[in-house]
Amino acid sequence: MECLLLRDPDHRYTDALATAGHTAHFLPVLQTSILSSPPPSLGPEEGVICTSRHAVSYLIHHGVDLTGRDVGVVGPATAGFMKEHWSSLGEVTVARNAEELCGVLLEKYTQDKAWVFFRGDKSLETIPVTFESHGVTVRCHTVYGVACREDLEGSLRAMLHNRVYGAVVFFSPTGVEYSAKVVHEVERSVLFVAFGPTTEKAIVEMFGDDRRRVTCKNPTPEGLVEALELSRQKSL
Repeated sequence: MECLLLRDPDHRYTDALATAGHTAHFLPVLQTSILSSPPPSLGPEEGVICTSRHAVSYLIHHGVDLTGRDVGVVGPATAGFMKEHWSSLGEVTVARNAEELCGVLLEKYTQDKAWVFFRGDKSLETIPVTFESHGVTVRCHTVYGVACREDLEGSLRAMLHNRVYGAVVFFSPTGVEYSAKVVHEVERSVLFVAFGPTTEKAIVEMFGDDRRRVTCKNPTPEGLVEALELSRQKSL
């Protein structure tokens, strides 16, 4: 199957899809910029939450020391990136999405544990709202900005015109929003793949609940392959 992944090229996806007989094509949807604002000072017991590599890049750029500090991250790729730069982190909690991360951290730590969430300007309010509803302190610090790629509409329309895709893969609600105008023109037989429940919700809101779709249970290249296989089995 020819798969259009709305993200930056990544050999991990190319390799994983190829092992299952699929071909990956990439088109970045977003332009991300790391902000220059200085990081906040961290209390000695405060934990750190990052839901993307961009937040980790900000911490690295500003020389923040996370040695011995407990961290919560979304996705093994983000966790791996963080461990590459801090070999002596405290407890590292990895979850598939923000909702799951909240549940695990609230169960693992006492209510007195405070957190700092390094986020993007388009990040959803899942983490602060969930933590605050449980009486847990979380400070939010915006460290990167997300904007639509300038030539997205023309590039996306050209890719969809020049090749027949069996699946279009969305990696974030923002990606759904920015690509919706062109993707609305895609044949309804094309499978929409959501990288997680929040992205699936965005697909339903933008394209309707009857759109053919599947959601990755795990936000990894292997999870994408599993989702495609699940969809194939359901169609038999």
